Amino acid sequence: MPEISHEYSSGLTCRPMGRHSLQSLESDVLILICESLSMIYPQALRVLGATCRRLYQFTVAFNYRTIHLKPKLLASPMSPSLERFWEKMHCHTRHISIMEELDWDMVIPLVSECQMLSVIDWGVWGERDGCQSPETSRIPRLLQDIWPRADLRLINYPWPSKVWYNMYTYTLPTENIVYISTQALKNKKRDFEPLGKLISNSPKLKVLHLESMCGDGLWTKIRVPPIRELVMRECTWTFTPEEVGVVWDFSQLQILEVNVIDCAKEFLDSVPGGSLKGLRKLIVTGKHDVRWGESCSRQLNDLISRSHLLEALEIDCELPLLRIESVYKHTDLRTVKIQDFRGFGNEKIVCPTLTVRGVAGLLDACPRLRHLSLDLDQTTCEVEDFLRLLARFRNLQYLKLRMRSLLHELGENSTSVDADLEAAKRHASLLGSEKEGLPMISLTFCIAGYNESTNRSTPEWQ
Repeated sequence: MPEISHEYSSGLTCRPMGRHSLQSLESDVLILICESLSMIYPQALRVLGATCRRLYQFTVAFNYRTIHLKPKLLASPMSPSLERFWEKMHCHTRHISIMEELDWDMVIPLVSECQMLSVIDWGVWGERDGCQSPETSRIPRLLQDIWPRADLRLINYPWPSKVWYNMYTYTLPTENIVYISTQALKNKKRDFEPLGKLISNSPKLKVLHLESMCGDGLWTKIRVPPIRELVMRECTWTFTPEEVGVVWDFSQLQILEVNVIDCAKEFLDSVPGGSLKGLRKLIVTGKHDVRWGESCSRQLNDLISRSHLLEALEIDCELPLLRIESVYKHTDLRTVKIQDFRGFGNEKIVCPTLTVRGVAGLLDACPRLRHLSLDLDQTTCEVEDFLRLLARFRNLQYLKLRMRSLLHELGENSTSVDADLEAAKRHASLLGSEKEGLPMISLTFCIAGYNESTNRSTPEWQ
C-alpha cells in the first residue's frame, strides 16, 4: 500500500531570549519545560542544554534520567569522558535498563553509587530456555538488596520450563516486580506454571504484556493482582465469566490492548462491562474475522458507551455498528484512530467512513484531540468540507487519512500525471493554509485501492 506523507514543521520562529527574561523564569517552570520536552522530543534536550549554563543544569538531569547499560560503558581503564558520564549518572539516573550480559564485577560497584535509582529493567535470560548462568541469576536479587524499594520490570520473560522454575523462584525478587512482558511463544504447548506463579506471587504487579498466550486450565489455579495495564498480542482467551471472577481483578484496569479480533470478542463476552469503566486507553485491532467481526464491533460500542474516561481510542471495527455518539462522551480524548475492517482493497470495495456530520460532532465534543486517524472515501464524500473540519481541530497535530485511490483497476491511468499525488498535494495545501490553533507536525495520506504493479507498469508510467 503506497503511502504519501507530508511532514510540517511547527512554523514557530525562535527569538533570542533576553538575559533578564531567562533569569526571571522560576526553577519550577524550567523543570516543567524540560519534563515536557523529554516526553515530546528528548533529542532536543541536549540542544537546549547547550544554549546556556543555567539551562544545562536543568537538562542534564533529564538526559541522564534513563540509562541503558552496555559493555561500552564499562571500558577499563575509563577515559576522562566516561568517568564524567558515570559521575553524572550517579547523581541523576533514576532508571537503568539491563538487557545483555555484562561484566557484573564492574557493573555492581558502579551502579551501586546511583543515589536516585527507582526503576530497574531486567531482560537477561540466557540464550535458550531461560537458562542463565549462576552468576547472572544472582544479579536481580543483589540489585534489590542495594535498592530495596526499586521497581523491577521484567522484559521479554522467556516462558521457562519447570526445569528452571526453582532458579527463578529464588533469584527474582517478586515483591518488587511491577511489570512483566513475555517473549513470543514459539511452542504454544510450553508449560505455563513458572509464569503463572511468578504473576500470582508479584503483589505489586501493575503491567502485564502477554505474547502468544493460550488460556488453559492452569490459569484458573492462580490469582492475578489488580493490574492497571493488560496487553495481549496473538493470544487466545478461553475464560468463562466465572473463571474471570476467580483469576482476574480488573477494578484498576486503565489500559487494554488486544490485536486479535476473536480474542477481543471472547474477552468482552466474559468480562462484565461494568468492571471496565475506568479504562483510559482502549486499543482493539486486527484482521477482519467474518465469525466475530460484527459481534466484536457491537461489544466495543457497548463498552465505549458505558464509560466516559477514555483518553485514547484505537479500534478496527464494522463502522456502521459503532455509534459515533458513544465516542462523543469521552471529552478528554487525545488520540482517536477508528477504521473499518474493509479498507480500500480495490475500487469495488465499499468502505464505510465517518460523515462530515460525524467529524463535526467529534470537533465539538473532543476539542483536545492531538492524534487522529480516519478513513476517507474521496469518491463519496465532500472532501474539502471534510478537510476544513479537520483543520478546525485546534490541538490536532498528527493526522493520518486512509483513502481510496483515484486510479482505476484496469490501468486506464496511463498518463504522466499521478492523480493520487496531485490530490494529496491539494489536500495538504488546504489543511496547511486553514489549520487553526497548533500547527500540524505530521500529515500522512495512505492511498489504497489499486494494484500498483498493474496500473503503473505501462511505458507511459515508466
